[in-house]
Amino acid sequence: MADNISVAEWLKELEALSHRSDDGHTVAEISENTGRSERIVRQWLKDAASLGWLKVGRRSSTAIDGKGTMVPVYIVAKPERKGSR
Repeated sequence: MADNISVAEWLKELEALSHRSDDGHTVAEISENTGRSERIVRQWLKDAASLGWLKVGRRSSTAIDGKGTMVPVYIVAKPERKGSR
């Protein structure tokens, strides 16, 4: 199924979601919150990275086996302009 949403629209959607969490969201969390598949979310994140909008971090989580693990989390934010007057 094609997802006909413009780059500006999904960047705005992901940026708004990122404002709800200081430490970012996992792919699964973004997928759940946007109603989009994890495959589409991953593609959006790759595109956001190429546009300079993506910050990647890590957060502690518990794996299925009960052990602690670090998982990637993502924040989408408009890049700061350097040297603007």
